[in-house]
Amino acid sequence: KGRACGSGGRPEGAPDATAAQKEKLVEDMKAALFCSKVVSYAQGMNLIRAAGKDLGWDINLSECARIWKGGCIIRAKLLDDIKLAFQKNPEL
Repeated sequence: KGRACGSGGRPEGAPDATAAQKEKLVEDMKAALFCSKVVSYAQGMNLIRAAGKDLGWDINLSECARIWKGGCIIRAKLLDDIKLAFQKNPEL
């Protein structure tokens, strides 16, 4: 990296990013973070659903989201949306 990018962390001779490019990068990173959270919750819910089926438990995933939001450090607003989605379609 040092030879390719010099000491500045970018290729030698590369122009500085504009304010608009920096703002776009920040927005893209926020969107990527949001997507990673959605994927993480989806994977978790699918694991809970699969375990519940294997063990013969009737797990209400909407209720899981409600409990997570209210009873632990997660408390993410996204869990409200997940709860509502599972209320509308429990087979989601």
